[in-house]
Amino acid sequence: MSMRNKILLLLAAVIVVDVIAFMVAPPFDPSATDGNCAFPVCFINGNLEFPAPHTIWTLENSSALGGLFEISISSTILTMWIVSILVIALLFVMTRGKSLVPGKAQNAIEYVWEMITDFGMYIGGPE
Repeated sequence: MSMRNKILLLLAAVIVVDVIAFMVAPPFDPSATDGNCAFPVCFINGNLEFPAPHTIWTLENSSALGGLFEISISSTILTMWIVSILVIALLFVMTRGKSLVPGKAQNAIEYVWEMITDFGMYIGGPE
């Protein structure tokens, strides 16, 4: 199967999954009690807004710090830590067997590294 046919097949599969998802779970506004609301509002409130992060762990004795703020771990921070650990582990595994003639994985890592360093040079300058 050629690369073009693979891409077209993948695109068709994504469209089919989208249509099935729209029929099974149509966009809705969870705050609308009567079920009727204007299209953009329902779509934005139902599909594009992320739920508010909830607290997973809170330091019990946060008043010992002067009561200025509460120390806690939210679901968003926990997810960020998990993703960061996975990305670091993936980068470590993919860069273990570096060679002068890079393979596909090493080439992809070096490409991302160059993009990040070029972005930093563009923003901050060479110093």
